[in-house]
Amino acid sequence: MRLAHALLAGLLACAPLLAAQDTRPPPTGGIVLARPKTETASALGLSSTLLPGETLDLVTCEAVLDGERDFGLYNVLPDPAGWKVADGTWSYASKLENGVEVRFQARPDGDAVALEYTLVNGSKEDLRRAHLHPCLPTVGAPTFYPGSEAQAQAGGGGRAARVGKKDYSELYERLYLWSKDKPFTFASSREKGELHLAFMRRNADPIAWSWWKNAPETFDLPLIAAASKDGKHTLALGFERALWASSNAGDPRACIHLFPDFGKVEKGARATVKGRLYLVAGTPADVRARFLADFPAAGRH
Repeated sequence: MRLAHALLAGLLACAPLLAAQDTRPPPTGGIVLARPKTETASALGLSSTLLPGETLDLVTCEAVLDGERDFGLYNVLPDPAGWKVADGTWSYASKLENGVEVRFQARPDGDAVALEYTLVNGSKEDLRRAHLHPCLPTVGAPTFYPGSEAQAQAGGGGRAARVGKKDYSELYERLYLWSKDKPFTFASSREKGELHLAFMRRNADPIAWSWWKNAPETFDLPLIAAASKDGKHTLALGFERALWASSNAGDPRACIHLFPDFGKVEKGARATVKGRLYLVAGTPADVRARFLADFPAAGRH
């Protein structure tokens, strides 16, 4: 009986501690995914406990290309029923008219999102230089957006505040790539006055597509990172392999891009590229270290 009383007393003594552990808030940096109210069917909304009240929309695929030949803008169109959510993973599959299919997966992982793209070549010809174009606008996140807090707001109010503003290249000062283990900003490029500025992977044949102008500088680490205006946070996108990086500073979305590279995909074959989106408390250098830990092979050049 004395033993039973002692056990009961011990449990009662532990109860406040157990309750405190159960009611602790989740750790900071948790990213939540959702379908945004957007006209772009392939977009996925992101919010983070690090930046309360701010939202980002990752447009998972604006276009699929074979070299400089595209298969139409915004033709990856999963309908609302096409999005699947299972065990925290968001996914869709969308087939183009020529038989090429894009399969996408995203899974939150603390202050990052694990991404996976699979390109299935169901067309009648080989794809010789396949890549696709995700887009990460900074609008909706005043912490990163190159403008005032009012201009950064998504929706009608933000659009009204942006009337007349056409240059968002302040973002270039905070937008990083890496070459031979050294960082450089878009603003350091000899073409920094170009509002649709792109960079090729080192030793890759140049691509001329749409309004992008390639800078003479090149990158070798498949990671693009934007520092926040106060230098305390970093937004970044990285892939195992990437061919092209860019920023659209002439568009009010003030977006950044890194395009995963699938290389040659023969007809009837498929290829997969994995990546991560990071929204962290830290610097671009911190994210670079994280990315190299997540994808060690990406740093071999």
